[in-house]
Amino acid sequence: MNNQKQSAKDASAKYTLYDFSKPRKIHKNELKGLSVLTDMFLKQMEICLSGIVRELCFVYNPRIDELSFDAYINTLPKRTMLGFFTLDIEDPDLHDNEVMFNFPSELFFVLMDILLGGPGQSIEIERPHTDIEISICRYLMTKFQDALNDSWATTADADFNFVKIENSTKNFDFKATKENKIVMSFDVSIKNVIGEISVAFSARLIEDLMVHTAKNRNEENSDGHLDTEKDIIRRKTIMNSLSDAELEITAILSELTLNMQDIMSL
Repeated sequence: MNNQKQSAKDASAKYTLYDFSKPRKIHKNELKGLSVLTDMFLKQMEICLSGIVRELCFVYNPRIDELSFDAYINTLPKRTMLGFFTLDIEDPDLHDNEVMFNFPSELFFVLMDILLGGPGQSIEIERPHTDIEISICRYLMTKFQDALNDSWATTADADFNFVKIENSTKNFDFKATKENKIVMSFDVSIKNVIGEISVAFSARLIEDLMVHTAKNRNEENSDGHLDTEKDIIRRKTIMNSLSDAELEITAILSELTLNMQDIMSL
């Protein structure tokens, strides 16, 4: 009996469970295609945090995963600062443009201490955040909004707008959000305090953005093809005009220098 259980366990270990009721929207290869965004955001966040701290901060180890909303929320600490943004792009076909930015409390209190004139120490609390702490975090989220805008500038004409802050995962409506999330996670080191930040996009939004980007790329390629044809016609017209032009040609067989006596002897 034990051997049968062990063999069944070994057989199941060879396979990965897949929930067909909640299929993944983004293929692994497409997730890799988002690495350009993660690299750009990593650099912009390093610049943003280093500017606030006035000391070199590190953002590293980027990761991209597709998770259900429940699974993503369960990865967050009980007390955290979660900012909500909207992603605005001039495309009527985009859906669910809400973006979630998780900034853990251990990193937040380091930044808050520095902004209030302290050396930059992190503290652990079990109480809810105060109104002053939430106001400071709201200010930080506007800085992170600039980092998001700069990181997306080379990929799409996108505009992130800060909406609100939640400081507890208990306030989320799990029933209202059923879409999978594309989660970009990063490790952050500030004053030797290490934490993990994450940015969560709707999988449907990322899927729509990929279609939007591909459509724009095709339009650019088609425009480039038309421009090439126009260039060919323009070049032929110029060459035809040049071939009909009249030119005066002067030929010089040789050049030499003569003194006056030689010229008089001619």
